[in-house]
Amino acid sequence: MNKYLCVLGVLKTSTGLCIKNDMLSWLNPIYNVLCIEQDPPGKLFEYPAIKYALRLSAESNEPVLYIHTKGASNPYTWYQKTIRKIWKREYSNVDNVKTMFEISKTVEKPLVLCLYTGITKATWFNAWVVNPAAAQITLDNIKYPTDCNRFYYEQQLFNDDKISVVGLYKNDCNDSDIMSQFIKHGEK
Repeated sequence: MNKYLCVLGVLKTSTGLCIKNDMLSWLNPIYNVLCIEQDPPGKLFEYPAIKYALRLSAESNEPVLYIHTKGASNPYTWYQKTIRKIWKREYSNVDNVKTMFEISKTVEKPLVLCLYTGITKATWFNAWVVNPAAAQITLDNIKYPTDCNRFYYEQQLFNDDKISVVGLYKNDCNDSDIMSQFIKHGEK
């Protein structure tokens, strides 16, 4: 099986490194994973790993999964672990992954696929597959952390009219929609 490309953003705390190892256990069988590590306290947020994922997609002309060690700086919130469980279930399922990457490869227009989208194209939970066309547009316009607020990378990164952001399961979710998904999947 050909492996898919993945960039894993890692906060190098003891918790972040444990989460990294856990995530690599289920990412490595399906993906060629490149880890982009950042020293704590992680003042650059997701910027280094996202920028690397965008550049990799644009330069390789291949879709790339971006994902990070969610909760590495705040591991005690229940939903951090839940989100990682959902990621594991969805992004380690070979059929799901094959579908996401085939769609990303065959659609020529700029496209980002994630499990759920928020209102105004927010990509909930910071895990998504970007195709090369969307990667190039975003790479040309990505903001450095000092030029944006903390939530820019989750809520506004792909807010360009040329880029389609598609939720595989649901689009335009709000916080209560997301909570209902957790409950539906019995993750709380």
